[in-house]
Amino acid sequence: MQGKQNMMIKRIVDVCMTVLLLCLMAYQITGEVLHEWIGMGMTALVIIHQILNRKWYGAIFKGNYNPYRIVTTVVNIALLLSFALTSFCGMSMSGHAVPFLYGMTKVSFARRMHLSMSHWAFVLMGLHLGMHIPVMFARLKLTDRLKTVISGGTNKEDFGGAGWSSFDTEVMTASSEEEDVTDSRTDNAMAFLQIT
Repeated sequence: MQGKQNMMIKRIVDVCMTVLLLCLMAYQITGEVLHEWIGMGMTALVIIHQILNRKWYGAIFKGNYNPYRIVTTVVNIALLLSFALTSFCGMSMSGHAVPFLYGMTKVSFARRMHLSMSHWAFVLMGLHLGMHIPVMFARLKLTDRLKTVISGGTNKEDFGGAGWSSFDTEVMTASSEEEDVTDSRTDNAMAFLQIT
């Protein structure tokens, strides 16, 4: 029961982070005050996300690294660093949410770094989501038509025969090898990375 509850919390946090990131990128619509408070919420969710997925950190130095796992690890670390820098620089310019942190670093530097890192975070978040979606959907019993719709209208022939079917086979094989997992998403993803 706790495994399902933990998985539900992870999914809610992930969806909220995605929505908040989109809201943060709409600064011209939200305005400065709301942007700062949404940013504080996003910072809190990123910290919660790291705590909920802490097993990933324990697995960094375990197992073999294939090209997919290397790219995933680099993207994850780059995304974390870009979020951390965006948050730090945003707080050092804050005039509303955390005004007592204003001036932690030179404001002109913080503004440039905040803008560039936030755009990198947006790009890296897209990569992060794109790399995790096939693993998450592999456990679902989806029809081939629905898989085609989710993948943006592409089929496995577009990728030289690779695609959803290879994810289904590899992830399901990995999950059958690990029956007693407490966190199926993390463990299945790690098993998938080790067998490919």
